[in-house]
Order: sequence, then structure tokens, then C-alpha cells
Amino acid sequence: DTNVKYLNEHGVTIWDEWADERGELGPVYGKQWRSWTETNGNAIDQIANAIETIKTNPDSRRIIVSSWNVAEIEKMALPPCHCLFQFYVQNGQLSCLLYQRSADAFLGVPFNIASYALLTLMVAQVTDLEAHEFIHAFG
Repeated sequence: DTNVKYLNEHGVTIWDEWADERGELGPVYGKQWRSWTETNGNAIDQIANAIETIKTNPDSRRIIVSSWNVAEIEKMALPPCHCLFQFYVQNGQLSCLLYQRSADAFLGVPFNIASYALLTLMVAQVTDLEAHEFIHAFG
């Protein structure tokens, strides 16, 4: 969901300043991760694809999820700050590398670190791997 209503109902207001009058943020992170629209109108679930690739081809270096959809940047309330992450499997351990193009050191970065560390743990669990490293790179 790309509307702030759910967040507001749970006391989270950090996205409010970028939402429009209906609470919409445009096709931001969740939309890109779970429903990236192809030119033919089909949707790509990048998270499901990443998990499936980890299970079936763990040596792949193409296990990448991107929120930087050039075709939709102008429709987004705010271009993605944490715009790409890659999973890497070695010796039964899962690592995650996050590239963040822009960072609010006091608000966003601590939340991003916690969120992606948790995401790494969750993906490790559903792929029967041990969580290893979370690596955070800044632009």
C-alpha cells in the first residue's frame, strides 16, 4: 500500500509531509518491490523473485531488488533514498547489501538499518539460511 493511512493509524507520521491530500505517496517502495509494472502491464514481484532465486540458484549475483524505476520517478512523492539491495549467499549464509543514494542520518538511516537487518533475517528464515551480514553503502 502506498497510502499513509495505515501508518497514521499506528502513530507513524514521518511520511505525512510528502503525501498528497488523499494520503497517497505514489508508486514508492512497496509498489516497486511487489508490483513493478512491465511495459505490457504485467506486474513483477521482485521480493518473491529474489526469494525464489535464493532457493533455486543461490550462487546467482543477480538477486537484486530495485525501487529506482525511472519510468515512475516523477510520479513518486519522493524519489527512493534506499534504492537497491542485493542478496548474496555463501556457505549457507545470507548477506544483504543496501545502496542508499541519499540519507537522513538522524531519522532515516537508523530506521533503514533496522528494517533491512530485519528483512535479511526474514528472508534467511524463509530460505532456510543463516543470516550473516548486512552491509550499508551510501552515495
